[in-house]
This record gives sequence, structure tokens and C-alpha cells, in this order.
Amino acid sequence: MKTPSRIEPLVTDGLVDKVLRQLMSGKEAMVYVVQCGDEIRCAKVYKEANKRGFHKAVD
Repeated sequence: MKTPSRIEPLVTDGLVDKVLRQLMSGKEAMVYVVQCGDEIRCAKVYKEANKRGFHKAVD
């Protein structure tokens, strides 16, 4: 899978080796299954504030 732009900094910093797949997507974040060395983990990436689906935004 192509690495999403919001996860690129984690790959650059060496925290994530590879994005395997998207696990789920919600109103405020997306969760990806990622590989970190020999371990499989999840990475939760929050959407930008202006793209979240909240009806009442708090200032």
C-alpha cells in the first residue's frame, strides 16, 4: 500500500517501516496496520481539524 502523507513523518523518523493496510476510518481519525521491525502494530492518524465531521466546532 502507498504510504499516506500523514504517516510519512513516522516512516522518515524510523518509527514505522511499512504500511500494510487501512484498518478503519472514522469521523476524526483513520487507523492503519503498520509494520515496525518484526512487530505488527496499529497507527492512528487524526484528520486535519478542518476536515473532521463535527457539527459544533469549539473555538
